[in-house]
Amino acid sequence: MTAAYFSLTCNNNFSRCARFGSSQSLKWYGLTTVGCFALSPIIGGALVSLNEHRELRSSEVFMMVSDCVLPIIGGPHREGGVRPRIRTGMPAPASKR
Repeated sequence: MTAAYFSLTCNNNFSRCARFGSSQSLKWYGLTTVGCFALSPIIGGALVSLNEHRELRSSEVFMMVSDCVLPIIGGPHREGGVRPRIRTGMPAPASKR
């Protein structure tokens, strides 16, 4: 969606882009963000269903939506707020006493 935003607000060779505070820039930022809100869970759900044969978790959807709003900073998983568990199929290590 970032590529769509820049292609809509800049000229052909990216030498002149609209100021971010302008009405044109804010309009395209809002529309590409809403498009990202709609498409990310659909595409992510299809890929997870195809590869892992499960439904998309709500925490994964929230991370994708936060990536749509702030694409440079990203979701809370990069801040350490939400950490998905990775299942390796190996038993948990025994605790040492």
